[in-house]
Amino acid sequence: AREIDDTEAQIRAAGYRGKAYFRPPYGKKLLGLPWVLKQRGMTTVMWDVDADRFRAQGVEAMAVQTVAAARPGSIILLHPFCADECAADRAALPQIIDGLRARGLEPVTVAELLEGTR
Repeated sequence: AREIDDTEAQIRAAGYRGKAYFRPPYGKKLLGLPWVLKQRGMTTVMWDVDADRFRAQGVEAMAVQTVAAARPGSIILLHPFCADECAADRAALPQIIDGLRARGLEPVTVAELLEGTR
């Protein structure tokens, strides 16, 4: 619970004022996690497209396969802000966005997706 509180405090300190969402690391939903999140008014959000599983195939393949796997309402798991091992995520991101738009899919925030504001 302390890690959740500390992370949310940092997000708020950075200026975010919207609803808080939580993606469990590695998608693992621990036994007490739903209770802790409910106490904090947080919503658990999972993904249905894991771009990381395509990373070893190279940036181009990562982008193409991620776009092909996406559907309306998909949430794509990327790690563009981690250290060097995620350089492919950063490099593939513009291609993924362009590919989604070419398919008529518009990237939006989780809040926009869940609240239906777009």
